[in-house]
Amino acid sequence: MSKKQKTPQKTKRKEELKVEKAPAEVVKKILPAWLWLFLFVLPLGVYFFFGFQHLTEFETADEHLWISNLYTGRIQQYWTALEQKDWAKTRINDKPGVTLALISGGFGREKEGSVTDKIIQKENKWTIYNAEKTQAVYRAYRTPIVIANGLLSLFLLLAFWRLTKKPWLALASASLIMLSPTLLGISQIINPDAFLWIFSFASVLAFALFLKAEKWWLYLVDGLCTLILLALAILSKYVALIFFPFFMAMLLWYLLADYQRLVAEKSLRKKVIATALGFPLIIAGAIGLFALLMPAAIIKPEILQKAIFEFGGMKNMLLICGYIDLALLLDAVLLKSSLLKFLGKYAQFLKVLLPKIIYFLIVALFAVTIYNWSFKDNFLQAPFFIDGVKSSPILSLSLPMQMLSQAQPIIYASTPIVLALMFFILIKSD
Repeated sequence: MSKKQKTPQKTKRKEELKVEKAPAEVVKKILPAWLWLFLFVLPLGVYFFFGFQHLTEFETADEHLWISNLYTGRIQQYWTALEQKDWAKTRINDKPGVTLALISGGFGREKEGSVTDKIIQKENKWTIYNAEKTQAVYRAYRTPIVIANGLLSLFLLLAFWRLTKKPWLALASASLIMLSPTLLGISQIINPDAFLWIFSFASVLAFALFLKAEKWWLYLVDGLCTLILLALAILSKYVALIFFPFFMAMLLWYLLADYQRLVAEKSLRKKVIATALGFPLIIAGAIGLFALLMPAAIIKPEILQKAIFEFGGMKNMLLICGYIDLALLLDAVLLKSSLLKFLGKYAQFLKVLLPKIIYFLIVALFAVTIYNWSFKDNFLQAPFFIDGVKSSPILSLSLPMQMLSQAQPIIYASTPIVLALMFFILIKSD
């Protein structure tokens, strides 16, 4: 056989490769990566168009407490405390809502001026406000929220692009998030929730980038981004503390999911050392930045203790995460990750099993929720399962029943397309 002759198997394989590469090559020629990113201007423009609609025509619960009441609103209190260096008063709420005060109040408080200027007539049980001045104040406080979330969506776009290496997927993901009616509506209200969702999700993406980093400067940049975004999420609402153990779960899952590649490239030990050292630094840095932006936590350490370490058993969770992190680090330094290699080798089946279990549970909960709603029943007899009415304190229930009681909010918070995709992945996965 001459050198120029090719076996049928090789020729067939090359033809298959050409067919596989063809769509990607065509897409690259038609729409370069930079153009995919530029196309994000369109959904971002739609976001701003609807985001600025009727900003002055509604009021939600407790908004007046943040901007102003007959005395001083929480946002005004925060800035006044900073100006007067009365650090103890920077704790303005038990949320704590500091990001709202920083971003919304940075512009809105100057526009608001004196609270009494809006009052036309005040009696013992009621007060008449000037409608035009009140609308101007709401516009002043809400506009920065809409703008800030819109600009932060650019981070989501770039993070998706770096994680997936697919500009079209990054564009679609960021666009669907920003055009979600629920998230768009949240971004119009003067409430800590307006920033909780985007800072929380952005911190998750930043930590995912940190885990996938290969160069020291990427570890530094992505770790710093995670630290800042996590701190801002906690400063929005303390519920973001749940990301402490969640980040450890992400670290363990990454080591499991990428185990074979890391072992083949002989980079498992290096990856474990980098991430195991970075995890506590990110957590400690986030807590430090939290305290720096809410100085009351420094002046009164009991505030920090109660806010961070006594929140929902967080102290025990941090201890568990610390022990796991220390075990990973010692194993990598002293045993060259031999223990992790042993566990990773025999735990590969979890890569397929765990996602299937999660998708199955969500699909099953969806079916149960639809059944209860359709037949006005209470399948499994879970409290709050039908209409959300508190029939007994949730903390008095067993842990499985507590989790089951949260099924309805999770299902109603998931869009039909998300539930449909989970079901599709469940039945199509190997």
